[in-house]
Amino acid sequence: MSSVIIGPRNPTVMTMAAATAAKVHETVQPNIPQSATKKAQDAIYKATLASHRFQSFAPPRNGNTAKWYIDGHDFMWAISELIDGAKQQICILDWWLSPEVYLRRPPELFPEWRLEDVLLRKAEQGVKIHIIVYKEVPDTSSIDSDHTKHRLEKLHPNIAVMRHPDHNLTTESVFYWSHHEKLVIIDNTYVSMGGIDLCFGRWDTHNHPLSDAHPTDFTRTLFPGQDFNNARTLDFQSVNHFVFNQLSLLQSARMPWHDMNMIMIGPSAVDAAQHFVERWNFIKKEKYEKNDRYPYLPTPHEILGIQIPAVLSRFKSSFSSLSRNSGRRASQMRTFPSSSVIGSY
Repeated sequence: MSSVIIGPRNPTVMTMAAATAAKVHETVQPNIPQSATKKAQDAIYKATLASHRFQSFAPPRNGNTAKWYIDGHDFMWAISELIDGAKQQICILDWWLSPEVYLRRPPELFPEWRLEDVLLRKAEQGVKIHIIVYKEVPDTSSIDSDHTKHRLEKLHPNIAVMRHPDHNLTTESVFYWSHHEKLVIIDNTYVSMGGIDLCFGRWDTHNHPLSDAHPTDFTRTLFPGQDFNNARTLDFQSVNHFVFNQLSLLQSARMPWHDMNMIMIGPSAVDAAQHFVERWNFIKKEKYEKNDRYPYLPTPHEILGIQIPAVLSRFKSSFSSLSRNSGRRASQMRTFPSSSVIGSY
């Protein structure tokens, strides 16, 4: 099925995206209205599904614009721009998230672009930040989600981090599975999904160097501390100590990481936000019911009928800016027929 190549300022796509995003911007409000009973809420949800083709999670939606980013260099620069431009809400769903990872490099030239520093700036501006990370089985994984949670939550009360699932067979049926999704949603408008976690070991360039070109000149280091890794030789150790690394830069090669992510704008952004909110609210009820730091979030699908004003003029130049600064001048964006973007994840 053919796709139509479009430019970054296509007015039809921008209008559709703005209209959709405007209707869901109130999902940043702190709590779901509690007046409705659980039974009524279930009825609303079932009615929403019944309105979709095959009673699916989300209906087909036309007019989505997407751009692909190959490897961590391009993707993390682009995501740094989107996070930095957030006005109301940032939602991150990751298998592993490293607060100390640098989104722009070399770090000596971009010291302010460490992930935790970017999130702190936005939290201080009033942006609500909701993060879900996989809670690992300690004996089988070294990602240390406890460090991720507590390091970020100590930064600012606007940052809330959930870990899930609890591996306790006495309280729930968990058989050592993990969520492996990577999803970033900015203001319910921009959506990133794909294979790259915001963590150590994922930033890489297209030529995938096996060593740091300047292992003794730290002003030009691309892979600082834990980011120089080769899991085939030695897996990550003590990731709560960013500068600590048992793998020798002079004696071992690093393991390249070749992967991709997509950033999308358009009506289907609502469905990605819905997916995140459903998971967040499920974990809230299961683990954090009495903890006010983790509010229930309204589900976008239930409030699509509400007309909410929004200022979305930044759409006009957002993707052209991403194209310039990610270093990929020839990148293209495409709008897909409805059958190719169903909204299920």
